[in-house]
Amino acid sequence: MITTEEVLDKIKDIPSNVKDGDSALHVKYLSNLPDNPLILDFGTGWGKLIVSIALACPQAEIYTFDPGLPYVNDKKDILDYENKVKSILISHLGKDLHFQINNSYKYEWDRQIDVLSIDSSHTYEDTKYEVERYWPLVKSGGLILMHDYNVPTVGVKEAVDEYMNIHKEYTILETNNENDGFTTVIKKNV
Repeated sequence: MITTEEVLDKIKDIPSNVKDGDSALHVKYLSNLPDNPLILDFGTGWGKLIVSIALACPQAEIYTFDPGLPYVNDKKDILDYENKVKSILISHLGKDLHFQINNSYKYEWDRQIDVLSIDSSHTYEDTKYEVERYWPLVKSGGLILMHDYNVPTVGVKEAVDEYMNIHKEYTILETNNENDGFTTVIKKNV
């Protein structure tokens, strides 16, 4: 099993606002998952968060998606962004994790998910859509990693809390404080 310190050492050169506490939660909750869990991630960015997740859970099958914006200024640069991200993933993991330029609105997903990671636009509207569309696909006992839940200047918490007030089968297991990281771990109980 990999340690948090080993993960941090392996991801230190990837640009991102992912903090040490985020990786610590990845190791804590993902390193002992059985079999070959399926992880779906929205918001690849430059790959630091998903590399941390993949290092913590090397036995997982991982799909990660990002539309490429705001990482590129012009849509014509999207191929360059895609190649850079794939290069980062391959250099850190030896594979590209089924990385695609896409977003949660356009992607058609119908498989059950063991772990769902959302770190996309952070707007209330997009988070509400992602929560309503993808949380029901998480298996019973599965985990949801919501990045930026504890950041008051974005709409993630509002959308998540609104959904959880209606759907009582989800429980927050742990939330980083803003100094340690931005990840909140949620479990689907039924």
